[in-house]
This record gives sequence, C-alpha cells and structure tokens, in this order.
Amino acid sequence: MTEAERNWQTLKAHLDAEYSCDLEGTLAGLTEDCVFEIVPLGLTARGKAEVEQVYRARFRDFPDLHTDVTRKIVGDDGIVLEGISSATAKGSFFGLPASGQSVRLPIVIVIPFRDGKMLGERAYFDAYELKRQLGLLPASA
Repeated sequence: MTEAERNWQTLKAHLDAEYSCDLEGTLAGLTEDCVFEIVPLGLTARGKAEVEQVYRARFRDFPDLHTDVTRKIVGDDGIVLEGISSATAKGSFFGLPASGQSVRLPIVIVIPFRDGKMLGERAYFDAYELKRQLGLLPASA
C-alpha cells in the first residue's frame, strides 16, 4: 500500500467515525500534536485534547453534519477534499447561536498527514453564507 493509499484509508475511517458521532474513532487517526482550524470562524484548536473539545461541541451542536465529497486530491503529504457540507444547527457553535436551521455549504478541507496519521484539518467555506442560512443575516445584501 502506498503512503497516499494509507492516508486515504485513515481519512475514510476518520470520516466514518465522525459522521456517526463516534468520538474515540474520530480521534484515533490524529497525531497528538494535531491542529484543527475552521478558518472562516477564526477557530483554532491545538493538540488532541483541544481538538477533542471541538468534536464534542460539533457532535452536540451539528450532530447530522455530513460532507458529500465532489473532488479529492490524495497524496503522500496530505489530502484535499472539496464538497458540500450539510447540517442542522441544534446548538450554538463557536459563537453562532442555535437556530434550528439547516445549512448546505460548499467547503474545502485540507488534511496534512505524517506517517499515516492526520496532522489536523483546515476547513474553508463562506462564513457570510453560513450566517445567512442560519438566519443571522438578511437573505440578500
């Protein structure tokens, strides 16, 4: 198995666990010094303990979050996913109040790897569109 194939297998196991809100499985493929970033929200969690707290909040506040991957680039050093994420805001999430609204957003996620383990994730999406769909901003500007 190549390094890229091993990375993909690690990420697939991570996503399967994440989408079923399995915290232990979600964290299993991460390095101890991982960094998790949600760039548009200004969120950065460093180290497995902080990242665990992010996932706990995510599972509580967006339990049905799922990303339909439309494109992936898999390599020895990392993976880039492009897709559409959808979720329902059940609770407040990193400063965004709970709305009960469903959201559907284009997203790009960069996942660096080291020795077959995820060094973290860096997610990019349109924060204005997220807030608009949550009902926090007007439907049109």
